Amino acid sequence: GTLSPGTIAGVQKIEVQLIGTNYTALVTDGLIYTTTSLLTFTLPSAAAAGKGKILYFRGTGTAVTFSVSRAGSDTIESVTSALSIVTGRTSSVLVSDGLNKWIEISFL
Repeated sequence: GTLSPGTIAGVQKIEVQLIGTNYTALVTDGLIYTTTSLLTFTLPSAAAAGKGKILYFRGTGTAVTFSVSRAGSDTIESVTSALSIVTGRTSSVLVSDGLNKWIEISFL
């Protein structure tokens, strides 16, 4: 079929949040980004987020560092410690297994 101008088949818009303080991600969030260092972003529970939920985290700027923490007894990459996003590695993509784990599928 023919696409209307400005549309791409199969592409979904995501909720974008510019955050300047510690923040607990919502299951409706998509991209969480900051220009502020030393923040902690807390994931929603993997069960609440649902299987396949993707969250993108990004620091913009030359020296932005932050961490991503788990909710409750969930794990990130099968560990209970927070994921550190530091200069030189300023973004991360996490996907929920829908039960109790967030899996990092990409980082830069």
